[in-house]
Amino acid sequence: MNKHAVYIAGKRYVLLSEDNEEYVTALAAEVNESLKQISEEMPAVEPRSCAVLCAMNYADEKYKQIARNKSLSGNAKTVMIQADKQSKQIIELKEKLARSEETVRMLNNHNIELERNLKEITEKRENLSDLVEKLTAELNEARAELERRPLPDDEGEPEEDQDGGYLPTRQISLFDYDSD
Repeated sequence: MNKHAVYIAGKRYVLLSEDNEEYVTALAAEVNESLKQISEEMPAVEPRSCAVLCAMNYADEKYKQIARNKSLSGNAKTVMIQADKQSKQIIELKEKLARSEETVRMLNNHNIELERNLKEITEKRENLSDLVEKLTAELNEARAELERRPLPDDEGEPEEDQDGGYLPTRQISLFDYDSD
């Protein structure tokens, strides 16, 4: 413990304190200022009564400060509870976000697969269109070739092809049934 000498209301006091001298001197200056204000406001009050009033003012400030501290402590607890709830909400939202991101990733992958499939189908469709055009052209050529050929006569004689050879033809009726 440190000994500190201070003057309060003109009287010397030696105080024992763990605090440094600067702090103790500042406290004594605060008490002197408070005593001076009380004595100026109430000049007829004797010094001992001024000291009691000064002590009452400090006690009043102390209790008001304690009440403020309790209020602040209560507010701090409320804020902590709200912060805890919000932290839990943040965790839930992060989990939802992670699930949503996974869903988006899966949908993107599925979309890429669908685009690949669409490309393949489009290519196949184009190939089929080319094949249909080719087959249509061949069919038209075959029809044109058939139109250029003479029709066989009714006597069932063989038809002569372009090379000068004969093609055998046979007329069949749907109603004739040959059991050979």
